[in-house]
Amino acid sequence: MVEVLLKHGADVNTVGGMFNTALQAASYQGHYHLVDLLLSKGADVNASGGKSGNALQAACSQACEKVIELLLSHNAKVTSLNHLNRIKDPALKEKLRVAYLANQENISIPVQPIQITQES
Repeated sequence: MVEVLLKHGADVNTVGGMFNTALQAASYQGHYHLVDLLLSKGADVNASGGKSGNALQAACSQACEKVIELLLSHNAKVTSLNHLNRIKDPALKEKLRVAYLANQENISIPVQPIQITQES
């Protein structure tokens, strides 16, 4: 449905509703492919407002780790560590901490997605 709306000219950054933007709603619900689509169509990764503050905070509040990684790879600003205790992956927690501190100091740090491998 979202693809059809975007194809017919819907504004990817339309504001309204409980989550403020479609990106925030998709991030909150952990819809990785939808988040990826919205970002590829120009969704503002740092738009704020609504229930969760911004897309990254929405994803963190629900511990949607793959979505968090995706948002970080699109330069999402870490403006809060309120939901850090919900994140299970220690490397991702540290990445969020470092990005938060960098944001507080106005330092830009390129963040690359973590490659997760399973040991046998």
